[in-house]
Amino acid sequence: MSTWQMAVILMGAVILALGVFLLKKPETKKAEERKITVLICGINGKMGSFISESLAGSYRIIGLDPKGKNAKWPCFSDLREALEEIPDIMVDFAGAKGIDNLRKALLWGLPVVSGSTGFSELEIEELVDLAKRKRTSLIMNANFSSGISDIRELLIKVKDRYAFKITEAHHKSKKDAPSGTAKLLSRILGVESEKIEVVRNDDFTPRHTVELLKQGERITITHEVFDRSAYLKGIGEAMELALCSFIVRVNGTDQN
Repeated sequence: MSTWQMAVILMGAVILALGVFLLKKPETKKAEERKITVLICGINGKMGSFISESLAGSYRIIGLDPKGKNAKWPCFSDLREALEEIPDIMVDFAGAKGIDNLRKALLWGLPVVSGSTGFSELEIEELVDLAKRKRTSLIMNANFSSGISDIRELLIKVKDRYAFKITEAHHKSKKDAPSGTAKLLSRILGVESEKIEVVRNDDFTPRHTVELLKQGERITITHEVFDRSAYLKGIGEAMELALCSFIVRVNGTDQN
């Protein structure tokens, strides 16, 4: 083979390799730029706004709100319009009034992480059954803070050794009473929700107190949240679980 022929073959190989590289490069860039889309249900509420701001650096944010308006992110008043944006997961803090959107999201096959409270036992059972039937992840938790998770584990261990008293205190603007967290603790301990002491005042610090009672002694456990960042780690872990596997979990207990 002549030197000229070898040069032609070598040049052709270089051109082919360059063409393959140029063809693949836009696809790689597109893949790198693609962010997981999170649909925030109740985006204009206190928790919805906080979660949106906290996730915005790592996720693409879209919102759902009855008014259909948000100053920072695309927002829809109708879930069907929001689903046209192909969200990967719904994070819900709209409260019990948003249950119909949770139903529709699960029917559509959209994984749901919900921190809303105020649902009845029947409504929770309905959502759990729907998630199982559609094989769609659902994680519901009245309180995503690590502190309540730790208290929950402790109470499970000692629940047969004490009598209990539960007190919860929130700002007077809180709609549901007792709080979802207090109900969570009461179910663990077998305390009727009617016996939970409810305090509503001008203090914005959520406070849950459990008294463990025995003859002649008392242990008091109090949990307070001073900043909403206390919930972020738990919400992030729940999102990762819901996106990566099929899981149905309510207040830390698997329902699969």
